[in-house]
Amino acid sequence: MISIRKSIPFLLSLTILASCALFVPRTVYVAPGVPMRLRQDVKNVKVWVYNAELKKWEPSVATIHNGMFVLAKKPTTPASD
Repeated sequence: MISIRKSIPFLLSLTILASCALFVPRTVYVAPGVPMRLRQDVKNVKVWVYNAELKKWEPSVATIHNGMFVLAKKPTTPASD
């Protein structure tokens, strides 16, 4: 039978490894143009909106609320000289 004293270091190391795996920040890469749902409000977002006559795009600032869907920005290529 395995004694408790011999299993304590094993259980302790297993607990430490499990807790490290749970609390490591993760980065998720999203393909351009794929919709994502926001988890929290994002304030002071620079957006493009139509003007009152719906004829021209104008820059603006908005708050995007949680639960809304947004698209990942497609990469742009720098202008070559």
